[in-house]
Amino acid sequence: MQFTQTPSDYAPLGGPLVYAFSDAAPRTFDLSVVDLNLEAPVGAKRFCDLSAGTFDAAPYLRRRVSFRPEPGATGFVVPWDRTVPAVVEIDGIRTPARNFLPRDTAVAAPALLTTVPRQRLVVRGACEEFTLLTDTPATATVEAFRDGETVATGYTASRAGLVLFRLDTADFPEADILTVQFDRFSRVVCQIAAPFGDGCRLAWRSSAGSLEHYTFPVVKEERVETQRTRLQTETGCVAGDVRSWRLLTLLSAYEPAQMLAALAGILSSPQVWLVAEGAYTPVEPMTDAAGIRRHGTLRNLELQIRMPCN
Repeated sequence: MQFTQTPSDYAPLGGPLVYAFSDAAPRTFDLSVVDLNLEAPVGAKRFCDLSAGTFDAAPYLRRRVSFRPEPGATGFVVPWDRTVPAVVEIDGIRTPARNFLPRDTAVAAPALLTTVPRQRLVVRGACEEFTLLTDTPATATVEAFRDGETVATGYTASRAGLVLFRLDTADFPEADILTVQFDRFSRVVCQIAAPFGDGCRLAWRSSAGSLEHYTFPVVKEERVETQRTRLQTETGCVAGDVRSWRLLTLLSAYEPAQMLAALAGILSSPQVWLVAEGAYTPVEPMTDAAGIRRHGTLRNLELQIRMPCN
């Protein structure tokens, strides 16, 4: 048995990941999909009386995507949770290892993977994260602007491929503007704003395969919902399970359509977190629709999220 086709490294999980194989004569065999993070099979398929064929591994690997974000100091990080590394195996013969990206379309390196505009407002003390796909070890230059003075700091990634760059604004406490230049292919400008009194910061897994952040300046409403399950017995009702949720209704700032479109991605994101006190708490978006453009007027986005009560 030999493999005659394998997907390219960093291919998107949103499309087919086709493996082709062939053998000298028809026979019956089992094919396994192995997640290299687990070093264990996550799917298998039996082929009967076949000498050549194809296999799409994408449906088996999409469910393996699970971001586990955490804060950190400014600098590059090699993530283990932002790709799905996998091989396909037949009779102990493995394909070359491939890393697959949780996005719908292919992307060529070097690239900044993001859905948020390159000019953004960041609350002082917050941490931003940028996802890069590079063919050589990436470099980043952070320039901090304050009262006409500029201080530049350089960083270099330890490897090529998919890397993260964290920008912790607390590392630049006096800066009014922070710019991040990644090699020569992308530049991000962060305008630093004072913390909002009752703001709420969210993070979400975007359609680009990145982790995005945004601080909603207004919490319009906060309420608690409780669901009780009662059991009817011969002696009457007996209290069963009780579940309570905290619901927050958030309002964004008045943003351009491009930023509102990025925020609308929270509604369909498979993973969303509330970011507070250095911790990422999973939450569930409850809003089904959001307006992002109306001719002649500025717009903001209203979003409701739900989380279990402690």
